Amino acid sequence: MCEGNYSGKCLSDPSLCSPAGLTVSFWMKMEGIGHFADPSTNPEGLGYILSSGAQAPNGRGFSVTYDGESVTTRAVSTNMEWEASFDIDDFQGRNWTNFALTWSTSSGLEVLLDGELMATDPMGTPLSGSTVDVHTVVHLGKRNDQASGYLGGSFDDVAIWIYTISYEDTYGIDQLLGDLGLDSVLLTDDFGALLSSEPTTGKKECRVLHEADCARTLVELESIANEELFFGQSAEMSMRGRLHHLAESQQTLTPDDLRAAVNVAAILSLVVEPFDNETAASNAILTNPGSTALVHTMEDFILEASKSMDTSPTFVGCQDFYETSTIGNEGVITLSIYDTLDDVIPHNTSQNFVSSTESQPWVNSRVVSVSVSPSLRKELYNPISIVFIHTSGVSDESTFTPVCAFWNYYIPDTNGGSWDRTGCETTAFNRTHTICECTHFTNFAVVMEPAPLPPPDTVKVVFNWTSRGLAGISAAFLGLLVCLFLCCMRLRTLRHIIHVNVAIATMLSAVCLCLATGEWPGPTCRLLGALLEYSALAVVFWLFVDAVQVLTEVEFGYVGADAVLSSCPMPNRFYGFMFIGWCLPALVTGITVALDTIGIRKLDCGL
Repeated sequence: MCEGNYSGKCLSDPSLCSPAGLTVSFWMKMEGIGHFADPSTNPEGLGYILSSGAQAPNGRGFSVTYDGESVTTRAVSTNMEWEASFDIDDFQGRNWTNFALTWSTSSGLEVLLDGELMATDPMGTPLSGSTVDVHTVVHLGKRNDQASGYLGGSFDDVAIWIYTISYEDTYGIDQLLGDLGLDSVLLTDDFGALLSSEPTTGKKECRVLHEADCARTLVELESIANEELFFGQSAEMSMRGRLHHLAESQQTLTPDDLRAAVNVAAILSLVVEPFDNETAASNAILTNPGSTALVHTMEDFILEASKSMDTSPTFVGCQDFYETSTIGNEGVITLSIYDTLDDVIPHNTSQNFVSSTESQPWVNSRVVSVSVSPSLRKELYNPISIVFIHTSGVSDESTFTPVCAFWNYYIPDTNGGSWDRTGCETTAFNRTHTICECTHFTNFAVVMEPAPLPPPDTVKVVFNWTSRGLAGISAAFLGLLVCLFLCCMRLRTLRHIIHVNVAIATMLSAVCLCLATGEWPGPTCRLLGALLEYSALAVVFWLFVDAVQVLTEVEFGYVGADAVLSSCPMPNRFYGFMFIGWCLPALVTGITVALDTIGIRKLDCGL
C-alpha cells in the first residue's frame, strides 16, 4: 500500500520535522505470517508494517517491522537513530488494532498500541556517519526500497499529526483512536501549502502544543515566556524547541534578539519538573542531564551570538592570553553569572572529592561560566582569579570546607558530568568569600566539601573483632551444649531444663554482643541495645531460678523441695519458671525503653 512521495517532508526525513515532532497512526489487521519463511518474498524473515527509508543503509526516515515475535520501530535522522521494540506473539490473531508512533527530537521515539505505550527510546543513539534521504515514497505493508518484506495485512484510517501525541494525553489518545471528532481543519490537496501555512496540523489557528510554537522572532518568544503563569510540560518543550529553532535560523542576532534569547533561557532554567516520589526523580536524573545540558547549550549559543556583535580593534587586553589559543584574527570571551543555577544543578562530584553517606558536597555560591572562542590549545600559564560570595556563611565550627570546583562535562560513567577540582586551587577563604585560581575556562562555583573521615581506631577495630570472635565461639559451644541437653533423654529433668534455658539466654546474649560491635543505623542499633539488655536480664533471672531450685533441694532434700515448691501459688513449677526467666526480663526491658527513650537513643547499640 503506497501512501505517496514525501520527498523533502518530515515523514521521509525526520530532520525536517518542526520541534513539535510527528505522530503517525493507522488501523491494521494481520492475516498470517506463514509467508515470512518464503525467501522469495521475505528474505529477512519479517514483514514491514511501515517503511519510509530507515531500513536502507545510510537511509533516513521511519520503519516498523514484525518478525512474528516482536515489533521493532526505527527513526533515523541526519546523525541520530532511535529504536524501540516490544514483544507480541499474537499480533496476527488480533482483530483491528490501532498502531501509532510518535517522535520528536526532544521526547524521542514512542510506540503505542491501542493507545497504550509499548516501547520508547527517549535519548537516541549517535551515528558514526551521515545519512541521506533517498527512498522517499512511504509504503504500508512492504519495504519502500525493494519488492520484498511483505506483511500480509489490511490497513485503514491512516492519519498524520505534525506534533507528538503523548500516551498520557487523554484527549490526544481519544482523538488518536477516533473517539473524538477533529477540530476545524484547513482542507487542501496542496501538501506544500499545508506545510508552509504554519507549524501545525493544518488548523487555522496557530497552536500545536503551545502558542510559543507560533513565535516568529526571539522578541515575540520572550513576550510569550514573560506572560506564562504556569509552565507545564508542553509550554517548556515548545519554548525550548522554538528558542533553538529561531536562534539557529538567523545568520546574525541583533542586540534585542540576544537579550530576548538570554531572558527566555533564564526563564527556562527556573523550570523544574515535579516528581511524585524519590524513585521517579532518581530515574529522571539518570536519563536526562537536565540543567547541565541547558547550560552547555547556552554557553555555545552565547559564544556564537557574541561573534556577531561589534568588536573593538583597539582593545588588546587579551593579547598575551590568546597566545595559548588557536590561530585567529579575532577572539571572544564571555562571562555568564547564573543567579539560581546552584539550586537545580546536580551536586554529584568526581572521585577527588570527599563524600560519605552522611555528608555530601553542596554548592555554596552562584555558578559563573567563562567561555572563550577560539578554544584554548593548552592550559593558561597565568591562572585566572575569581572571587566568589558564599550563598551561606561558613562558620568556624563548620565541618565543611570551601573548595574551588568546575563542572566537568566529560567525566566517564556520568550523565552530563560532575563537579571536579582538577586545575582549580583555593587560595583563600573566610566566612563570606572564597578566592579561586584556575588554569582553564568552564563553569565555576564554590563546592562545600565535608571533612575527611577520621582514620579507623586500631584499638577499637582489634577490640571489636576480638569481641566478635570470642562471642561467636561462646555461642557455638553453648549451642552445642543445648543440643546435648535436648538429645540426651536422661538429662530431661527440671534442673537440666533450667540449665538449658540458662545456656539459651547466654547464647542469645553472645549473639547480640557480637552484632552490637558492628556499624548499624540508629533504629537497628537501638533494637540491638534492647535485645542485649533483654538477653542479659534473662541470664540473671534464669540464674535466680536455678539458685532457688538448688537451695530448696539442698535445704529440704528432693522430697521436701517438691513439697515446698508445690505449696507456692504457681500451679505448675515449669510454667512458673518459664514466666520468671523469659517474661519478666521482657517486662523490665519494655518499661525501660518506654520510660527512657532519650537514654536508649544515646546507647551505642547497648555497649
